[in-house]
Amino acid sequence: MPTLPAASLPHDHSWSARVYWSTGLWSAGHLLTSGGFLTYFAAELGASAPVRVALLTAPELVGIAGLGAHAAIRWCGGSKRTWLGTTILSLVCLAIIPALVGVPHAAGLPASMGLLVACWVFRSIGLVAWLDWLRRLAPAESWGRFFGRRQMVHVAVLVVPVLVGYLSDQFGSTGSRKPATPRSQWVTGTIFYGGIVLAGAATAVMWRVPETPGSVEAMGTKSSTWQAMQAVFANRAVRRVVLFHWAHAAASGMTQAAFFEYRRGPLAIGLGTYYLLESVMRIAQLPVCAITGRWSDRIGHRIPLAMGCLVTALSLVFWIVASHDNWRWLFVAYVMWGGWGAINVAGPNLLLQRLRDARTAPDVLPTGTLPLETAVPIALSQNVAGGLAGLAGMAGGWWLHDMLARHATIVWGTWRGDAFTILFASSMCARLLCLVWLRDGTDRITNVIGGSTSMRGSTGGAG
Repeated sequence: MPTLPAASLPHDHSWSARVYWSTGLWSAGHLLTSGGFLTYFAAELGASAPVRVALLTAPELVGIAGLGAHAAIRWCGGSKRTWLGTTILSLVCLAIIPALVGVPHAAGLPASMGLLVACWVFRSIGLVAWLDWLRRLAPAESWGRFFGRRQMVHVAVLVVPVLVGYLSDQFGSTGSRKPATPRSQWVTGTIFYGGIVLAGAATAVMWRVPETPGSVEAMGTKSSTWQAMQAVFANRAVRRVVLFHWAHAAASGMTQAAFFEYRRGPLAIGLGTYYLLESVMRIAQLPVCAITGRWSDRIGHRIPLAMGCLVTALSLVFWIVASHDNWRWLFVAYVMWGGWGAINVAGPNLLLQRLRDARTAPDVLPTGTLPLETAVPIALSQNVAGGLAGLAGMAGGWWLHDMLARHATIVWGTWRGDAFTILFASSMCARLLCLVWLRDGTDRITNVIGGSTSMRGSTGGAG
Protein backbone atom coordinates (compact mmCIF):
# COMPACT_ATOMS: atom_id res chain seq x y z
CA MET A 1 0.00 0.00 0.00
CA PRO A 2 1.60 3.32 -1.04
CA THR A 3 2.98 5.63 1.63
CA LEU A 4 4.22 9.11 0.78
CA PRO A 5 7.15 10.79 2.51
CA ALA A 6 6.31 13.73 4.71
CA ALA A 7 7.79 16.17 2.21
CA SER A 8 5.24 15.23 -0.46
CA LEU A 9 2.10 15.82 1.55
CA PRO A 10 0.74 19.19 0.35
CA HIS A 11 -3.03 19.35 0.14
CA ASP A 12 -3.68 17.47 -3.14
CA HIS A 13 -6.98 18.33 -4.86
CA SER A 14 -7.26 14.83 -6.35
CA TRP A 15 -7.19 13.40 -2.83
CA SER A 16 -9.77 15.96 -1.75
CA ALA A 17 -12.07 14.93 -4.60
CA ARG A 18 -11.76 11.28 -3.60
CA VAL A 19 -12.51 12.12 0.02
CA TYR A 20 -15.62 14.07 -0.99
CA TRP A 21 -16.84 11.31 -3.35
CA SER A 22 -16.24 8.68 -0.69
CA THR A 23 -18.08 10.76 1.90
CA GLY A 24 -21.11 11.16 -0.34
CA LEU A 25 -21.33 7.47 -1.26
CA TRP A 26 -20.79 6.39 2.34
CA SER A 27 -23.42 8.79 3.65
CA ALA A 28 -26.03 7.44 1.24
CA GLY A 29 -25.14 3.85 2.09
CA HIS A 30 -25.13 4.54 5.79
CA LEU A 31 -28.59 6.13 5.64
CA LEU A 32 -30.00 2.99 4.01
CA THR A 33 -28.47 0.52 6.48
CA SER A 34 -28.82 2.23 9.83
CA GLY A 35 -30.66 4.84 11.86
CA GLY A 36 -34.23 5.62 10.91
CA PHE A 37 -34.46 3.13 8.02
CA LEU A 38 -33.18 0.24 10.12
CA THR A 39 -35.54 1.09 12.97
CA TYR A 40 -38.56 1.42 10.68
CA PHE A 41 -37.56 -1.90 9.06
CA ALA A 42 -37.38 -3.56 12.46
CA ALA A 43 -40.77 -2.12 13.43
CA GLU A 44 -42.21 -3.55 10.21
CA LEU A 45 -40.92 -6.98 11.21
CA GLY A 46 -42.62 -6.69 14.59
CA ALA A 47 -39.71 -5.63 16.79
CA SER A 48 -40.80 -4.63 20.28
CA ALA A 49 -40.27 -1.16 21.74
CA PRO A 50 -37.18 -2.25 23.77
CA VAL A 51 -35.61 -3.69 20.61
CA ARG A 52 -36.26 -0.46 18.72
CA VAL A 53 -34.69 1.55 21.54
CA ALA A 54 -31.67 -0.79 21.42
CA LEU A 55 -31.32 -0.25 17.66
CA LEU A 56 -31.34 3.52 18.18
CA THR A 57 -28.89 3.59 21.07
CA ALA A 58 -26.61 0.57 20.70
CA PRO A 59 -24.48 1.98 17.83
CA GLU A 60 -23.35 4.82 20.05
CA LEU A 61 -23.22 2.65 23.16
CA VAL A 62 -20.67 0.28 21.61
CA GLY A 63 -18.79 3.25 20.18
CA ILE A 64 -16.44 3.06 23.16
CA ALA A 65 -14.74 0.29 21.19
CA GLY A 66 -13.11 3.13 19.26
CA LEU A 67 -10.54 3.31 22.05
CA GLY A 68 -9.15 0.14 20.51
CA ALA A 69 -8.08 2.16 17.45
CA HIS A 70 -4.87 3.13 19.29
CA ALA A 71 -3.72 -0.50 19.30
CA ALA A 72 -5.37 -1.36 15.97
CA ILE A 73 -3.48 1.34 14.06
CA ARG A 74 -0.16 0.11 15.45
CA TRP A 75 -1.07 -3.52 14.72
CA CYS A 76 -2.27 -2.81 11.17
CA GLY A 77 0.64 -0.52 10.41
CA GLY A 78 -1.26 2.67 9.64
CA SER A 79 -4.53 4.58 9.81
CA LYS A 80 -5.56 3.78 6.23
CA ARG A 81 -5.03 0.05 6.65
CA THR A 82 -7.05 0.11 9.86
CA TRP A 83 -9.92 2.01 8.23
CA LEU A 84 -10.03 -0.29 5.18
CA GLY A 85 -9.95 -3.49 7.23
CA THR A 86 -12.61 -2.49 9.74
CA THR A 87 -14.86 -1.03 7.02
CA ILE A 88 -14.79 -4.22 4.93
CA LEU A 89 -15.50 -6.36 8.01
CA SER A 90 -18.46 -4.14 8.96
CA LEU A 91 -19.98 -4.49 5.49
CA VAL A 92 -19.62 -8.27 5.60
CA CYS A 93 -21.56 -8.32 8.88
CA LEU A 94 -24.33 -6.19 7.38
CA ALA A 95 -24.59 -8.34 4.24
CA ILE A 96 -25.52 -11.42 6.29
CA ILE A 97 -28.44 -9.79 8.14
CA PRO A 98 -31.15 -9.77 5.42
CA ALA A 99 -30.55 -13.48 4.86
CA LEU A 100 -31.72 -14.11 8.44
CA VAL A 101 -35.23 -12.70 7.89
CA GLY A 102 -36.66 -16.19 7.33
CA VAL A 103 -34.91 -17.66 10.36
CA PRO A 104 -37.18 -18.33 13.39
CA HIS A 105 -37.46 -15.23 15.60
CA ALA A 106 -35.84 -16.92 18.62
CA ALA A 107 -32.62 -17.52 16.69
CA GLY A 108 -32.77 -14.81 14.02
CA LEU A 109 -33.10 -11.84 16.35
CA PRO A 110 -30.06 -12.63 18.55
CA ALA A 111 -27.98 -13.45 15.46
CA SER A 112 -28.99 -10.19 13.75
CA MET A 113 -28.27 -8.14 16.86
CA GLY A 114 -24.90 -9.86 17.26
CA LEU A 115 -23.95 -9.03 13.66
CA LEU A 116 -25.08 -5.43 14.13
CA VAL A 117 -22.99 -5.08 17.28
CA ALA A 118 -19.94 -6.49 15.48
CA CYS A 119 -20.56 -4.06 12.60
CA TRP A 120 -20.80 -1.11 14.98
CA VAL A 121 -17.61 -2.12 16.79
CA PHE A 122 -15.68 -2.27 13.51
CA ARG A 123 -17.13 1.07 12.42
CA SER A 124 -16.21 2.70 15.73
CA ILE A 125 -12.56 1.73 15.31
CA GLY A 126 -12.68 2.68 11.65
CA LEU A 127 -14.07 6.15 12.40
CA VAL A 128 -11.10 7.01 14.62
CA ALA A 129 -8.64 5.72 12.02
CA TRP A 130 -10.48 7.65 9.27
CA LEU A 131 -10.29 10.97 11.12
CA ASP A 132 -6.63 10.39 12.02
CA TRP A 133 -5.88 9.66 8.35
CA LEU A 134 -7.76 12.71 7.05
CA ARG A 135 -6.23 15.18 9.46
CA ARG A 136 -2.79 14.10 8.20
CA LEU A 137 -3.83 14.51 4.55
CA ALA A 138 -5.06 18.08 5.05
CA PRO A 139 -2.81 20.91 6.33
CA ALA A 140 -3.86 22.26 9.72
CA GLU A 141 -4.35 25.83 8.47
CA SER A 142 -7.20 24.65 6.19
CA TRP A 143 -8.88 22.10 8.48
CA GLY A 144 -11.96 24.31 8.80
CA ARG A 145 -12.57 24.56 5.06
CA PHE A 146 -11.53 20.97 4.29
CA PHE A 147 -13.75 19.38 6.94
CA GLY A 148 -16.47 21.93 6.25
CA ARG A 149 -16.63 20.92 2.58
CA ARG A 150 -16.56 17.25 3.51
CA GLN A 151 -19.48 17.85 5.89
CA MET A 152 -21.33 19.69 3.11
CA VAL A 153 -21.00 16.62 0.89
CA HIS A 154 -22.19 14.44 3.75
CA VAL A 155 -25.35 16.45 4.32
CA ALA A 156 -26.00 17.01 0.59
CA VAL A 157 -26.96 13.36 0.03
CA LEU A 158 -30.69 14.11 -0.12
CA VAL A 159 -32.50 12.56 -3.07
CA VAL A 160 -31.73 8.89 -2.46
CA PRO A 161 -33.06 8.70 1.13
CA VAL A 162 -36.24 10.68 0.37
CA LEU A 163 -37.12 8.63 -2.72
CA VAL A 164 -36.30 5.39 -0.94
CA GLY A 165 -38.38 6.39 2.09
CA TYR A 166 -41.47 7.11 0.02
CA LEU A 167 -40.85 3.96 -2.06
CA SER A 168 -40.75 1.94 1.14
CA ASP A 169 -43.92 3.64 2.40
CA GLN A 170 -45.66 2.90 -0.92
CA PHE A 171 -44.60 -0.71 -1.47
CA GLY A 172 -43.63 -1.75 2.03
CA SER A 173 -45.24 -1.12 5.38
CA THR A 174 -42.66 1.04 7.18
CA GLY A 175 -44.93 4.05 7.28
CA SER A 176 -47.80 2.26 8.94
CA ARG A 177 -48.57 -0.45 11.41
CA LYS A 178 -49.53 -2.97 8.69
CA PRO A 179 -47.99 -6.42 9.10
CA ALA A 180 -44.97 -7.22 6.95
CA THR A 181 -45.59 -9.06 3.67
CA PRO A 182 -43.15 -10.96 1.43
CA ARG A 183 -43.23 -8.05 -1.02
CA SER A 184 -42.50 -5.44 1.65
CA GLN A 185 -39.66 -7.56 3.04
CA TRP A 186 -38.23 -7.92 -0.48
CA VAL A 187 -38.40 -4.14 -1.01
CA THR A 188 -36.71 -3.29 2.28
CA GLY A 189 -34.11 -6.04 1.85
CA THR A 190 -33.23 -4.74 -1.63
CA ILE A 191 -32.88 -1.21 -0.26
CA PHE A 192 -30.66 -2.52 2.53
CA TYR A 193 -28.34 -4.30 0.09
CA GLY A 194 -28.28 -1.15 -2.06
CA GLY A 195 -26.91 0.71 0.94
CA ILE A 196 -24.17 -1.90 1.37
CA VAL A 197 -23.17 -1.53 -2.29
CA LEU A 198 -22.93 2.26 -1.92
CA ALA A 199 -20.78 1.92 1.21
CA GLY A 200 -18.55 -0.57 -0.62
CA ALA A 201 -18.14 1.90 -3.49
CA ALA A 202 -17.16 4.58 -0.98
CA THR A 203 -14.39 2.30 0.27
CA ALA A 204 -13.14 1.53 -3.25
CA VAL A 205 -12.87 5.25 -4.08
CA MET A 206 -10.29 5.75 -1.30
CA TRP A 207 -8.18 2.72 -2.22
CA ARG A 208 -5.56 4.68 -4.18
CA VAL A 209 -5.21 7.53 -1.67
CA PRO A 210 -1.84 6.95 0.04
CA GLU A 211 -1.18 6.08 3.63
CA THR A 212 0.19 9.05 5.58
CA PRO A 213 3.52 8.95 7.39
CA GLY A 214 3.66 9.16 11.15
CA SER A 215 0.31 7.51 11.92
CA VAL A 216 2.12 4.71 13.75
CA GLU A 217 5.14 6.63 15.02
CA ALA A 218 2.89 9.26 16.65
CA MET A 219 1.34 6.59 18.82
CA GLY A 220 4.59 5.99 20.63
CA THR A 221 5.63 2.36 20.83
CA LYS A 222 5.88 2.54 24.62
CA SER A 223 2.56 4.22 25.33
CA SER A 224 -0.53 2.22 26.19
CA THR A 225 -4.10 3.36 25.66
CA TRP A 226 -4.37 4.11 29.38
CA GLN A 227 -1.21 6.27 29.30
CA ALA A 228 -2.53 8.11 26.26
CA MET A 229 -5.80 8.79 28.13
CA GLN A 230 -3.83 10.17 31.08
CA ALA A 231 -2.02 12.54 28.73
CA VAL A 232 -5.36 13.82 27.44
CA PHE A 233 -6.75 14.61 30.89
CA ALA A 234 -3.47 16.15 32.05
CA ASN A 235 -3.93 18.95 29.51
CA ARG A 236 -6.59 21.43 30.63
CA ALA A 237 -7.49 22.76 27.17
CA VAL A 238 -7.91 19.30 25.65
CA ARG A 239 -9.68 17.98 28.74
CA ARG A 240 -12.36 20.69 28.58
CA VAL A 241 -13.10 19.90 24.93
CA VAL A 242 -13.48 16.19 25.72
CA LEU A 243 -15.74 16.90 28.71
CA PHE A 244 -17.87 19.21 26.56
CA HIS A 245 -18.37 16.45 24.00
CA TRP A 246 -19.31 13.99 26.75
CA ALA A 247 -21.83 16.33 28.37
CA HIS A 248 -23.38 17.40 25.06
CA ALA A 249 -23.63 13.82 23.80
CA ALA A 250 -25.43 12.69 26.95
CA ALA A 251 -27.79 15.67 26.89
CA SER A 252 -28.61 15.11 23.22
CA GLY A 253 -28.81 11.33 23.44
CA MET A 254 -31.53 11.24 26.06
CA THR A 255 -34.16 12.14 23.42
CA GLN A 256 -33.24 9.50 20.81
CA ALA A 257 -36.07 7.13 21.63
CA ALA A 258 -38.50 9.98 22.27
CA PHE A 259 -37.95 11.49 18.81
CA PHE A 260 -38.65 8.19 17.08
CA GLU A 261 -41.65 7.25 19.23
CA TYR A 262 -43.13 10.76 18.93
CA ARG A 263 -42.79 10.78 15.14
CA ARG A 264 -44.15 7.30 14.60
CA GLY A 265 -46.77 7.44 17.37
CA PRO A 266 -48.59 10.71 18.22
CA LEU A 267 -47.49 12.50 15.03
CA ALA A 268 -48.01 9.43 12.73
CA ILE A 269 -45.11 10.42 10.43
CA GLY A 270 -44.09 7.82 7.85
CA LEU A 271 -40.57 6.98 6.68
CA GLY A 272 -40.85 9.18 3.57
CA THR A 273 -41.85 12.25 5.59
CA TYR A 274 -39.12 11.42 8.10
CA TYR A 275 -36.53 11.50 5.33
CA LEU A 276 -38.07 14.73 3.98
CA LEU A 277 -37.57 16.34 7.39
CA GLU A 278 -34.01 14.99 7.47
CA SER A 279 -33.45 16.55 4.04
CA VAL A 280 -34.67 19.91 5.30
CA MET A 281 -32.09 19.67 8.06
CA ARG A 282 -29.33 18.82 5.60
CA ILE A 283 -30.25 21.66 3.27
CA ALA A 284 -30.04 24.01 6.26
CA GLN A 285 -26.66 22.51 7.17
CA LEU A 286 -25.09 23.22 3.77
CA PRO A 287 -24.57 26.98 4.20
CA VAL A 288 -23.85 26.49 7.91
CA CYS A 289 -20.99 24.07 7.10
CA ALA A 290 -19.54 26.44 4.51
CA ILE A 291 -19.70 29.46 6.81
CA THR A 292 -18.38 27.51 9.79
CA GLY A 293 -15.41 26.18 7.83
CA ARG A 294 -14.28 29.64 6.74
CA TRP A 295 -15.17 31.27 10.06
CA SER A 296 -13.25 28.64 12.03
CA ASP A 297 -10.08 29.14 10.01
CA ARG A 298 -10.23 32.86 10.80
CA ILE A 299 -11.48 33.24 14.39
CA GLY A 300 -11.21 29.74 15.84
CA HIS A 301 -13.57 26.83 16.32
CA ARG A 302 -14.98 27.56 19.77
CA ILE A 303 -17.46 30.35 18.96
CA PRO A 304 -19.07 28.55 15.96
CA LEU A 305 -19.35 25.43 18.13
CA ALA A 306 -21.11 27.35 20.91
CA MET A 307 -23.51 28.99 18.45
CA GLY A 308 -24.41 25.63 16.93
CA CYS A 309 -25.11 24.17 20.37
CA LEU A 310 -27.31 27.12 21.32
CA VAL A 311 -29.45 26.97 18.17
CA THR A 312 -29.92 23.18 18.22
CA ALA A 313 -30.86 23.23 21.90
CA LEU A 314 -33.56 25.86 21.36
CA SER A 315 -34.99 23.82 18.47
CA LEU A 316 -36.60 21.53 21.04
CA VAL A 317 -39.15 24.27 21.72
CA PHE A 318 -40.78 23.34 18.40
CA TRP A 319 -40.82 19.64 19.28
CA ILE A 320 -42.72 20.63 22.40
CA VAL A 321 -45.37 22.65 20.52
CA ALA A 322 -45.79 20.07 17.71
CA SER A 323 -48.90 17.86 17.77
CA HIS A 324 -50.79 15.50 15.48
CA ASP A 325 -52.65 18.42 13.88
CA ASN A 326 -49.67 20.80 13.97
CA TRP A 327 -46.77 18.43 13.23
CA ARG A 328 -45.37 20.89 10.66
CA TRP A 329 -43.74 22.79 13.52
CA LEU A 330 -41.08 20.09 13.13
CA PHE A 331 -39.95 21.78 9.91
CA VAL A 332 -38.82 24.75 12.02
CA ALA A 333 -37.03 22.41 14.43
CA TYR A 334 -35.26 20.62 11.58
CA VAL A 335 -34.19 23.94 10.04
CA MET A 336 -32.67 24.90 13.38
CA TRP A 337 -30.96 21.51 13.41
CA GLY A 338 -28.92 22.97 10.60
CA GLY A 339 -26.81 24.13 13.54
CA TRP A 340 -25.47 20.59 13.75
CA GLY A 341 -23.39 21.55 10.73
CA ALA A 342 -21.44 23.95 12.95
CA ILE A 343 -21.14 21.34 15.71
CA ASN A 344 -19.93 18.61 13.35
CA VAL A 345 -17.34 20.88 11.70
CA ALA A 346 -16.10 22.96 14.64
CA GLY A 347 -16.31 20.27 17.33
CA PRO A 348 -13.72 17.81 15.93
CA ASN A 349 -11.58 20.66 14.60
CA LEU A 350 -11.45 22.32 18.03
CA LEU A 351 -10.08 19.08 19.46
CA LEU A 352 -7.52 18.69 16.65
CA GLN A 353 -6.43 22.31 17.09
CA ARG A 354 -5.99 21.90 20.86
CA LEU A 355 -3.95 18.73 20.29
CA ARG A 356 -1.76 20.53 17.76
CA ASP A 357 -1.30 23.45 20.16
CA ALA A 358 -0.29 21.06 22.96
CA ARG A 359 2.38 19.49 20.74
CA THR A 360 3.74 22.85 19.54
CA ALA A 361 3.56 24.50 22.98
CA PRO A 362 5.19 22.02 25.40
CA ASP A 363 4.72 24.38 28.33
CA VAL A 364 1.00 23.59 28.23
CA LEU A 365 1.72 19.93 29.07
CA PRO A 366 2.67 19.04 32.66
CA THR A 367 6.22 17.78 33.19
CA GLY A 368 6.57 14.01 32.90
CA THR A 369 3.43 13.56 30.81
CA LEU A 370 3.68 11.55 27.59
CA PRO A 371 3.22 13.55 24.35
CA LEU A 372 -0.32 13.74 23.04
CA GLU A 373 -1.18 11.65 19.98
CA THR A 374 -4.47 11.69 18.06
CA ALA A 375 -6.28 8.35 18.08
CA VAL A 376 -7.16 8.18 21.79
CA PRO A 377 -8.33 11.83 22.07
CA ILE A 378 -10.53 11.34 19.00
CA ALA A 379 -11.94 8.14 20.46
CA LEU A 380 -12.62 9.87 23.78
CA SER A 381 -14.36 12.87 22.23
CA GLN A 382 -16.26 10.99 19.51
CA ASN A 383 -16.68 7.33 20.45
CA VAL A 384 -16.86 7.49 24.23
CA ALA A 385 -19.17 10.47 23.85
CA GLY A 386 -21.27 8.29 21.57
CA GLY A 387 -21.32 5.60 24.24
CA LEU A 388 -22.58 8.12 26.76
CA ALA A 389 -25.22 9.20 24.24
CA GLY A 390 -26.26 5.57 23.92
CA LEU A 391 -26.54 5.15 27.69
CA ALA A 392 -28.48 8.39 27.93
CA GLY A 393 -30.72 7.21 25.10
CA MET A 394 -31.50 3.96 26.90
CA ALA A 395 -32.15 5.84 30.13
CA GLY A 396 -34.31 8.36 28.27
CA GLY A 397 -36.25 5.55 26.61
CA TRP A 398 -36.86 3.84 29.94
CA TRP A 399 -37.88 7.16 31.54
CA LEU A 400 -40.23 7.94 28.64
CA HIS A 401 -42.05 4.59 28.81
CA ASP A 402 -42.26 4.86 32.59
CA MET A 403 -43.84 8.33 32.32
CA LEU A 404 -46.21 7.16 29.58
CA ALA A 405 -47.32 4.25 31.76
CA ARG A 406 -47.98 6.65 34.65
CA HIS A 407 -49.60 9.25 32.32
CA ALA A 408 -47.16 11.85 33.69
CA THR A 409 -47.92 15.46 32.85
CA ILE A 410 -46.46 18.90 33.49
CA VAL A 411 -48.71 21.92 34.07
CA TRP A 412 -47.76 25.57 33.62
CA GLY A 413 -50.77 27.85 34.09
CA THR A 414 -53.35 26.76 31.53
CA TRP A 415 -50.79 24.85 29.48
CA ARG A 416 -50.35 21.10 29.98
CA GLY A 417 -47.55 18.93 28.64
CA ASP A 418 -47.16 15.16 28.49
CA ALA A 419 -44.24 12.76 28.99
CA PHE A 420 -42.65 13.77 25.67
CA THR A 421 -42.74 17.42 26.72
CA ILE A 422 -40.98 16.65 30.00
CA LEU A 423 -38.20 14.76 28.23
CA PHE A 424 -37.73 17.39 25.49
CA ALA A 425 -37.59 20.24 28.04
CA SER A 426 -35.09 18.34 30.21
CA SER A 427 -32.82 17.70 27.24
CA MET A 428 -32.98 21.34 26.15
CA CYS A 429 -31.89 22.59 29.58
CA ALA A 430 -29.09 20.02 29.76
CA ARG A 431 -27.78 21.01 26.32
CA LEU A 432 -27.68 24.68 27.28
CA LEU A 433 -25.75 23.86 30.45
CA CYS A 434 -23.07 22.16 28.35
CA LEU A 435 -21.92 25.55 27.12
CA VAL A 436 -20.12 26.08 30.43
CA TRP A 437 -17.35 23.74 29.21
CA LEU A 438 -16.60 26.17 26.38
CA ARG A 439 -15.80 29.01 28.82
CA ASP A 440 -12.17 28.78 27.82
CA GLY A 441 -10.24 32.02 27.77
CA THR A 442 -8.16 31.58 24.60
CA ASP A 443 -8.23 30.29 21.04
CA ARG A 444 -5.02 29.70 19.14
CA ILE A 445 -5.64 30.81 15.54
CA THR A 446 -3.45 29.84 12.59
CA ASN A 447 -3.06 32.58 9.99
CA VAL A 448 -3.90 30.91 6.67
CA ILE A 449 -1.68 33.21 4.59
CA GLY A 450 1.34 33.69 6.77
CA GLY A 451 1.22 30.48 8.81
CA SER A 452 1.66 32.44 12.04
CA THR A 453 -0.17 31.74 15.26
CA SER A 454 -1.93 34.21 17.51
CA MET A 455 -4.04 34.05 20.65
CA ARG A 456 -7.60 35.30 20.92
CA GLY A 457 -9.11 35.85 24.33
CA SER A 458 -12.55 36.32 25.81
CA THR A 459 -13.85 37.52 29.10
CA GLY A 460 -15.93 34.41 29.63
CA GLY A 461 -19.26 33.10 28.50
CA ALA A 462 -19.98 30.43 25.92
CA GLY A 463 -17.94 32.22 23.30
